Amino acid sequence: VGDVVIDGGANQGVFTTAFASYVSPNGKVIAIEPMEYAVQRIKGNVALNGLSDQVVVYQNALSNDAGTATLDLSHGVGPASITNDYGGKETVDVETKTIDQIVEEQKLDHIDFIKLDIEGAELKALLGAAATLAKFKPTVCLEISTGGEYGSERLAHDHMMTLGYTAFEFEDGTLIPLKQLNPPHANVFYLAEREAELDMSFERTARAV
Repeated sequence: VGDVVIDGGANQGVFTTAFASYVSPNGKVIAIEPMEYAVQRIKGNVALNGLSDQVVVYQNALSNDAGTATLDLSHGVGPASITNDYGGKETVDVETKTIDQIVEEQKLDHIDFIKLDIEGAELKALLGAAATLAKFKPTVCLEISTGGEYGSERLAHDHMMTLGYTAFEFEDGTLIPLKQLNPPHANVFYLAEREAELDMSFERTARAV
């Protein structure tokens, strides 16, 4: 059985393509991105690399419920957000989905990894993944680049802690336990309790050798 990855905030598909090249032919990458131009780039990039069979693309924003949301583009496409208020000078309405909804639609029987880079909406996406996180205990990667200018990134981190996950930062090719969330952490990895124990056991063994 191949790995199943959810790429939330896939942008133009750089990570989607990398994930798709890593999972086996039986694996799957679910790319979620609200901007139409970026969705077309994702599809083009995975096709160019011969990976279309492994990738499913959703043109949606991730949230805690299905419906619509206003995406604020006032600071440009990169930091566009459904939660951060940049002044509302340029906005677009987008359809939202939850991770739980996507998992059900795709009839997925396991999720191995979730990456979220969605500009402040990480907590909403995690709340919309409650059943997925409880059932499958996937490893989760959150972009926490500022420590939470709007407090949302820290709330997302705290939420993962309440679910019994252990936080790690990635340094020199190694996962290191994160003792305190001090910005900037470009990415923080969250492992479920058993996976975290196995990772720590492996590191202790490696040091002993």
